[in-house]
Amino acid sequence: MEGLKRMSSFASAASVPAEAMPAPRPRVWFISNLTRGFGLELVRQVLARGDQVVVTAPNIDKVMEAFPDGDAGLLALSLDLADAGQVQYAVDQAVAHFGRIDLLINNASMGVLGAIEEVSDAEVLQAVEGNLLGVVRMTRAVLPQMRRQRSGQIVNMSTFATTGEGPGWGVYAATKSAIDGLSEVLAEEVGPLGIGVTLLEPVPFRSDFMIDSLIVGQRVIDDYYDTSGRTRRRQGVPLGNPAWYPLAGVSSVIEALTAEKPPLRLVLGHKGYYKALKKLESLRQEHMAWHDVSLAMDHVL
Repeated sequence: MEGLKRMSSFASAASVPAEAMPAPRPRVWFISNLTRGFGLELVRQVLARGDQVVVTAPNIDKVMEAFPDGDAGLLALSLDLADAGQVQYAVDQAVAHFGRIDLLINNASMGVLGAIEEVSDAEVLQAVEGNLLGVVRMTRAVLPQMRRQRSGQIVNMSTFATTGEGPGWGVYAATKSAIDGLSEVLAEEVGPLGIGVTLLEPVPFRSDFMIDSLIVGQRVIDDYYDTSGRTRRRQGVPLGNPAWYPLAGVSSVIEALTAEKPPLRLVLGHKGYYKALKKLESLRQEHMAWHDVSLAMDHVL
């Protein structure tokens, strides 16, 4: 299929003496929309473990600059997640090449910056396409193989912004909240089939996200100068260089995702962790304060 190409091949395994203990089977990771930062470091560390990786990106040549010597366990494919046919073909190529898919990492993310009133329909639809529909297409394409295996882990990238990132990120948080809801329901649907689901909720990583994957609302309303406007101004200094760096924690994330029972939700970064706890406590207090109204509905339902 045009627009999708194989960049490297997998070398056949060396013969093993019959008396030797069989080595653990390498896991096969499928990582979509690889760009920089967390995803790139994840690929490096997964390959270093001896696992095999399928990576996809719209511009795979740019990504492969990070692997100039290639790797026998790496298969790189050009892929536009907006094209359902390409998505299915990429999954078919991965299975034909490695024989299975153990982990799907839905790595796509499209930021939208602007107050709700400022953001246009077109900008909202870009975010829905980038953050939700691509994930749905990838998940639908991979699930038949995982159902045949009766095993697998689907990992969706959410964000700590769903716990309340602040003015200007409303549309972005909305699309990522949709991923949260989708993942929770999906976990119930595929759990009985031996398939797990994990939501990764990271703080911003040092990457090209703020340069390559950010839609800034074109409309600016002066009344939002001190709310979403402040957020807009913060993003300019420095672009693409948030304070959190992904390298240190990636190995721990890999251990969590390959555990016997991976978590449904995994917050990454101290800021996100404590913000999530704060939101849980806020919800508890609000529910307790209004429990009479909530329980009064029992007489109606």
